[in-house]
Amino acid sequence: MALSIGNNYTGEFQHTLDAKNRVTIPAKWRSGKEVEGDEKIKFMLLPMPAGFIKVYPEEMIFQLNEAVKKVSLGDKKGQMAIRKISTSADVVPCDSSGRIMLSEKLMAHAGIQKESILAGTFTTFEIWNAETYQKQIRDGLNDTEDDELSAAFRLLGL
Repeated sequence: MALSIGNNYTGEFQHTLDAKNRVTIPAKWRSGKEVEGDEKIKFMLLPMPAGFIKVYPEEMIFQLNEAVKKVSLGDKKGQMAIRKISTSADVVPCDSSGRIMLSEKLMAHAGIQKESILAGTFTTFEIWNAETYQKQIRDGLNDTEDDELSAAFRLLGL
């Protein structure tokens, strides 16, 4: 199976989760790099403050790992940022049918039960509850909101 590595994630797609809480990544986003043998492409899923799941492709996981390596053990704020992000994150493989599994915790955070919207943001994509997404598009996000996770991302340059 080919999966998008380095390609742009653009567009908006509505998908229904299957009985195992898997969502299919759009075929448009699954081209570029062939996966050999049993090796599987992985994605990092993070709950975002606005109530959706941010999905980072494998090459961005490598970038995050490089950023984390640069944080000194004596940097208390940096170590707290790493802890905040890593305990919230989930790394999942993409199966041969182009699906990723969402944990109950991430689904609850985003309010996803069955219907989801996958929205491309060029280098990443987001998974939303369909109603929340429509409200966000209609009303926009409150740009003044900030929280610990956002601060942790900034601290690590993400």
